[in-house]
Amino acid sequence: MRCLAISASSSQRQLLSSVLKELGFGNVVVVSDIKTCLEMMEAEEVGWIIGPLQDANDCSILQLLEAINKQPVLRHVKVSVLRDEDQELLPKAFAMGAMSCHKFAMTREACYPELKKLLERLTVHEFDFIKVAASYLQEYLQEAREFGDLRSLFTGLLQVYPGHPDYMLSLAHALLQMGELDTGRVILHQVKLTGPDRNDRVRALCQEFFESDELPDEPEVVLAEHFGFRTCLVVDPNEGSLEVMKQTLQNLGFGEVICQRDPIAALKWLRLNKKVDLLICEWKLPNIPGPVFLYKLRNRLGLNIPLLVINESIEEREIPFLSELGASRLLQKPIDEKRLNADIIWALQQHTNPTDPQVIKQKLVLASKRHDLAETKKLKALYFNLPALMDAEKQLMEAHIAFDSGCFLHAKKYALEAMRLGGSSREAMEILGKSLMKLRDFDAAVRCLANVSFISPLNVSHLCSLAECHLEQGNDQAFDQVMNKAQAMDDESTEVLETAAKGAIKQGHTDTARKLLSRLKSYKEVMAFMNNRAVSLIRVGNFQEGVDLYKKTLESLPENQQEMKALIHYNLGLGLARSNRLEDALQALSEAERSQNQQRMNKAKSLKTRIVAAINSGEPIALKSEPQISEKAEQDRMDEIKKMEASLAAAEKISRSDYCLINIYRTALGEDRAQEFLSKKLNFTPRGKLVKDYHRGLVLEDSTKDAS
Repeated sequence: MRCLAISASSSQRQLLSSVLKELGFGNVVVVSDIKTCLEMMEAEEVGWIIGPLQDANDCSILQLLEAINKQPVLRHVKVSVLRDEDQELLPKAFAMGAMSCHKFAMTREACYPELKKLLERLTVHEFDFIKVAASYLQEYLQEAREFGDLRSLFTGLLQVYPGHPDYMLSLAHALLQMGELDTGRVILHQVKLTGPDRNDRVRALCQEFFESDELPDEPEVVLAEHFGFRTCLVVDPNEGSLEVMKQTLQNLGFGEVICQRDPIAALKWLRLNKKVDLLICEWKLPNIPGPVFLYKLRNRLGLNIPLLVINESIEEREIPFLSELGASRLLQKPIDEKRLNADIIWALQQHTNPTDPQVIKQKLVLASKRHDLAETKKLKALYFNLPALMDAEKQLMEAHIAFDSGCFLHAKKYALEAMRLGGSSREAMEILGKSLMKLRDFDAAVRCLANVSFISPLNVSHLCSLAECHLEQGNDQAFDQVMNKAQAMDDESTEVLETAAKGAIKQGHTDTARKLLSRLKSYKEVMAFMNNRAVSLIRVGNFQEGVDLYKKTLESLPENQQEMKALIHYNLGLGLARSNRLEDALQALSEAERSQNQQRMNKAKSLKTRIVAAINSGEPIALKSEPQISEKAEQDRMDEIKKMEASLAAAEKISRSDYCLINIYRTALGEDRAQEFLSKKLNFTPRGKLVKDYHRGLVLEDSTKDAS
């Protein structure tokens, strides 16, 4: 790593260079001012900058931080600030991304331990720069007695690290110092509940602010039913673990705790008992692989139920499955009762009042899918204001919402932008693939969904989407191969049944289709697919194929589906009218008029009237038709995907941690003076080997570990 030290004093530069080399940094460069530092950064990569808040040429470290923040090519650069008597701008420097601050003295004995302490903190915090920056800022704010800013700091940190007991204690301490005793007391109660190993520190604060060893007004034990929880399903082959979990859950107020050692028995229980409030499941199971079993659970129960996963060790390649399954927490074995108690309470709290980014995101996605506009709006505002959220994650969420709203071109645009910014490739490619399906660009969709299925091979939803693409392409062999995989994993999944029914209807296996449809509660998804396909066939001139598909659909419907048959007859009549088979269209529309739906009946009568008029006049009937996507537009889409794939492959990854406290900590301290410097911009023009990276644009990607 190249280290760059800034000082107007030659003796101070020499001292810094000597100490840094003694600490093990072999590539150290010293400069006299901030502008020279930035000029060097235009041509050479720099990893760490150490400099004063203000140099001798009246430039501020804030201007350097602003330049770094505006250039993705510089995002990895870390900045440490040398403190002097004038520290007014120090809080603002941390708000703009400074990593650390240091009191500087002109002796090796003072300088060496100060910088060595930074390396020790980096190690302790496992190079989480957010935590490192927070530790230095906390020391300064406590020393300056800026309790309001301490509250702001730890409120932001708890959004990034929900339930972190040390940050909760620090927030409570700040509130107590501000005189907000009731709020501070409530947070201390939460710490006692979720972090019993911090009881000594809680007791010390009680003695300082309440003159007692115990908190006043001890609250009652939190009951699960207070959060709307009553039933928990626990699946674990270890009987001892089941007993510990059952006792803990009952102590927390769960009225019904269902313990199953065999996942197959658990699935049988679920067929008869659909109401579950919490899931706790071992990752390694007999008879069924844990991930496959959990996908089955999610397919039946949805993602709205909190899931706690237990295991001694999860392999790195399995981590994406946990995210996709919506796991709220990963519990380590052997089970620790205190930790289990805290994790269950955390899951209950997050379900009712979410603060964890992953939980909020999951709830937002579900609200969008069910078209709950009010809830979507509320959760979107909460999610987008999370300080740890990166632009790529915002674009992904915009893509989800656009897709659920039927705005598939916008969903495609947002998904591509998320990929460009380094968002989750699996999630972005999934939305992109499904959007391309809706836009009937099946060749591109197959490419996307095949990649998604490769990343998440156990997700039957991805397999069903891929199978449907093959079906639309007319590749029945590929459809059958993919569906065999999906059915082998979960032949009871609604999505698997729907996709199999689509294939059976399209292939003319009407008896099979009828049996599959009879197992479904709703035919809406299957009927929508068949109608969209038939309409598309008719639009491109394949009139007979489209009409035949409507007829196959009618033959496949179970008995007593008169309304559904009336709807299909109307669409069939419309298709026949487009192909100028007007007499056949009138016959189909007569069947549609049997509908009990007044609006559908009126539409059928109106279309019949127009057809009769066309027959009498001898002129063709004019029906509105949507414009087709041009060949050039389709090629542009394919080219765009290729560019995004190339960009994703070449991207350098930057984690949320690299941003330090940006958007986590905000301050008004020193604002007026800071603006005096920030109004004078420093230019940055990359040269040499940085030019390629600059024009390519480094991709920013969140790290699950840092963000959560």
